[in-house]
Amino acid sequence: MKILFLNHAGAPGGASLSLSLLVRKLTQTGHECCVLQARESSAVSSLLKNAGAKVDRVDISLVDHSAVAPRALLSPKTIAMWIRAACSARADADFVMRYFSKTGADVIHLNSAPFVFLARELARRGAPFVWHVREPPPSNGFRTAFISRVLRGAPVTVFICKADREAWSAPEGHVVRNPVSPELLGADMNADQARALLGIPRNAYVILYLGGPAKAKGARVLLEAFRKCANQSNSLYLLACGFPSRDDRSWRAKLGSWLPSQLRSVLSIHEAFTVLAAELGRSRMAVMPFIADQRLLFSVADTVVFPALRSHFPRPLMEAVALGIPVVGSDLPAVKEIVAMTKLGKLVPPGDSNQLAAAFLEDSGRMRNVDRKAAGAGEFSSDYHAARMEALFEKAVRK
Repeated sequence: MKILFLNHAGAPGGASLSLSLLVRKLTQTGHECCVLQARESSAVSSLLKNAGAKVDRVDISLVDHSAVAPRALLSPKTIAMWIRAACSARADADFVMRYFSKTGADVIHLNSAPFVFLARELARRGAPFVWHVREPPPSNGFRTAFISRVLRGAPVTVFICKADREAWSAPEGHVVRNPVSPELLGADMNADQARALLGIPRNAYVILYLGGPAKAKGARVLLEAFRKCANQSNSLYLLACGFPSRDDRSWRAKLGSWLPSQLRSVLSIHEAFTVLAAELGRSRMAVMPFIADQRLLFSVADTVVFPALRSHFPRPLMEAVALGIPVVGSDLPAVKEIVAMTKLGKLVPPGDSNQLAAAFLEDSGRMRNVDRKAAGAGEFSSDYHAARMEALFEKAVRK
């Protein structure tokens, strides 16, 4: 089978990593994969090429990614984005169908909700496609109602958790959770050696955060929580990853180091993390860019945190559960779904830095010597994920 993937992601992250794992497994089993990259990103393109896909860059108009940037419907940027995507939908669909015919592909895979207008056009033309929705609804209003209606007209829809399927009101959709990297599941790196490589004290209790400077993922709440508990325990260490690589001492960050904590809200999230890391020192906190091979990070983690403000799929917690690492997450539907899979999980109210700080302080004493039992691959394995997706591709072709 030949699959044409359309990818929305303009930066490395969970969606692109999951897609690369799917492409790799499909390629290994004899399928051919082509990817049309809708946003420029050499890092994402390299990730997919290394997985075995042929990658081409194409201009396709997208709407915003709801989990990361749920812009208000009446904001000028949102209005312009939706108008542009609606107006170019036919031309985009024409191009995709020409490419589809030219490459001899059997089925199309749309990698997330931002392709909503393209999905509507493809459905009108009877194209065989699978729409893989990787985020929750942006609101309870017009946009969600519109996307839900288009979802009901797609040949096959896939969601990454039950909570998302329910939120989108799409009971006919299939739930296929994102896969965990086989390399991560097979990690056997010595924890002491990993800590030495990262410059982390051997006896520190490491809190791993992989959400980057995303407000919706609770980055500011985490920062405030760690500031509070760091003053009460010298053993806590925050390893914050997913932040863009750039000069970490901008003039705003330098100025921020002189501001009292109550006034630091004027800083960007990245700058605020940089300031606190400089203030606490390398022995207490580190801020790092996205790392595709995360074996090193999970090898040093004592707990993994996902303090999201909005319900969306917590990939870092899924990986932690598979590895048997304790987790702390917000009490939100998609997060609860994953935390329920482990006995080493704790939920806190979203946006509550006091409760989050208390969870860290409690876990640093309670979880150090706990018997950690990994859930293992199971439905998180790339083999299981690829088999499920292959069956859904075949279903779309038959329709």
